[in-house]
Amino acid sequence: MTVGPQSIVVVGGGHAGGAIALSLRENGATGDIVIVGEEPVAPYERPALSKEMLLAQVDAPVPLASPERWPERGIALRLATKVAAIDRTHRCVLLEDDSALPYDVLILATGGTARSISGSLEAGAFTLRTVADAESLRSRARISRSALILGGGLIGLEVAASLRQAGLEVDLVGADRQVAARSFPRVASDWIADAHVKAGVRLHLGSRVTALRRAEGGIEAQLANGQHLVSDLVILGLGIEPNSRLAADAGLPCNGGILVDEDYRTLGDRRIFAIGDIAERSAIDGVRPSRDESWSHARRSAAIAARAILALPPEPEEAPWFWTSQFGHMIQVAGTTDTRLTAVRRGPGVMLYLDGNRLAGIACLDTPRDFLAGRRAIASGQGVDVARAADPATDLRKCFFTHMAPHAGVMS
Repeated sequence: MTVGPQSIVVVGGGHAGGAIALSLRENGATGDIVIVGEEPVAPYERPALSKEMLLAQVDAPVPLASPERWPERGIALRLATKVAAIDRTHRCVLLEDDSALPYDVLILATGGTARSISGSLEAGAFTLRTVADAESLRSRARISRSALILGGGLIGLEVAASLRQAGLEVDLVGADRQVAARSFPRVASDWIADAHVKAGVRLHLGSRVTALRRAEGGIEAQLANGQHLVSDLVILGLGIEPNSRLAADAGLPCNGGILVDEDYRTLGDRRIFAIGDIAERSAIDGVRPSRDESWSHARRSAAIAARAILALPPEPEEAPWFWTSQFGHMIQVAGTTDTRLTAVRRGPGVMLYLDGNRLAGIACLDTPRDFLAGRRAIASGQGVDVARAADPATDLRKCFFTHMAPHAGVMS
């Protein structure tokens, strides 16, 4: 007996694309599954690209599955292959080699392309999205003494930390006056900035690069404040542009990302889903649609969409969460950390965010036990005894009580 659609095509061979194929099989799907990916390697986890690979601690990132597992699970990989178009009328994807793959369900996990600024690539700047990018950057870093990072988001910060640990002099330019402002609350941003400054990274915040050019002695960057920085190596960490062209050309509603419902089904076609970085999802509590480029969201969106495709009941949704590891510190954030919430400090490494007496969010520095307890409390809608929770000597797990229906929370 066939369980689920007879043919499923996944466009995108990154973490989200690989995760949904595996999740479909784990949940009982029996139809054909094909992953079409532009990279020549099987799906893998990306966090190591900006950390362990740059530090030469590993030669390659962690694969999502062993090489033999894909054929064992009946998942076909079409690697180093580009999709040219989606034919919704005939329900097939057209490949650049003029062949076609029919589908009953199509999943778009196309991710994004690293942003650049005018003249940056011509000047020799690097971006970091793929294994090949990481290998090229690592090779260049080995013969460089200094690096300039453009962008104060998580990727830029992780690259800055790795290169500084590798012995390079590092400058980082960020447009915001706070690092990681999109992902983390102020307290977590301050933890990260403090670690960078102590390690010798020079932060230029509230500024931006207006021009890059090749110069004697390296690459020269001109900042908006008139300052000039010269370095051997420039890396762009300016975020991504969603790869939504295929969807837009096929007539699917897009707003930067691809607009999807709570099950990651596109708003324009019930047979097509979009997951991972590309998905622009309406939040459960009704706030405006937003994208989430985190590692955890790749996994979470794949799991939710897989169950929807197989018409399985949804599982309780976990609170969104982010993490980063820099200079030996682990910074983790979960739930909502909106400035309108009441912030309660729990020692030097934990901040709790309260909506009334319900825990809505948590930020942690090197306190994984508190983070796990907080994530569970957020997902289950538990309240918190504030006086006890503010004491870091008290086990945080013993500070919660159940008083309302589960609430998933949404990152601000």
